[in-house]
Amino acid sequence: MLNLDLPGDRLRALVRLRGREDGEVWQWFEGTLFGRAEGEVLKPICGFTSVLCVRYDPPQDGVYKFSQRESNHYTDLVTKQPIGEVKNPYTGKTNIAIGYVSPKWSFHLSSAGVAMAANPETIVGRVSPSFEDDGVDVWATESRANDFGSGISEEEFPEAYAGKVRKSADVASYRASKNAICDTSIPFVRASMDFIADTPWTLWMMMGKSSGHMVWIGQGTKFEKVGELPSSIAARIEHVHPGFLADPWGLKATAYSTVKQMRNLRAAGKI
Repeated sequence: MLNLDLPGDRLRALVRLRGREDGEVWQWFEGTLFGRAEGEVLKPICGFTSVLCVRYDPPQDGVYKFSQRESNHYTDLVTKQPIGEVKNPYTGKTNIAIGYVSPKWSFHLSSAGVAMAANPETIVGRVSPSFEDDGVDVWATESRANDFGSGISEEEFPEAYAGKVRKSADVASYRASKNAICDTSIPFVRASMDFIADTPWTLWMMMGKSSGHMVWIGQGTKFEKVGELPSSIAARIEHVHPGFLADPWGLKATAYSTVKQMRNLRAAGKI
């Protein structure tokens, strides 16, 4: 049994909360995407659905490596069904809501925090120093700062470009049965997840260098196998991103990238 008073055991517990110590897990999130212009309160833009496949390698010298790919699409705030367009409350224009499949992102997780695998010496994420529990469940919180390249140039998409680097931050909390998390004879434990992320304007909003940002608020759960996803969600993912659920790692990195889709839409005269 893990002892959550010990730093090494807390790290193992966190890995078991967010995934597993070796192998794949699937995560499913539903949430709301908000916009926030400078000096204004949050405005709901649309909903979103995200499904992630996350693969954990066995730890080496107290460091866990995990990789993930994500399928994301946008939904109606009321019906929760996929949508193709969003009315932008800041410009009055209708934008094509471009979902995506992320490239493969790899990270290192240790007692020091979270780092991108490509630069393991730079810690970008922090883990709460202690776990909380109510005697039945246990939960922990993780925060992370991210720097990603824009992927577009100002000459190509002046209405969307906001700079070479897009900075974001997210906070995630994971909750599960305390007894199950601490019992290492159980290889996988179902967990619930909540997160909030602060990001630049999505590229498809065409807000460019306008002051403001977006806030993502979502809730989700973790599954051991892709077949455990609700059938309605699985059918939706297969419709918007065919092949992702069957082979997320083999899907071409640019197959559903936001930038590629923007270029295709621009070539077709749709944006």
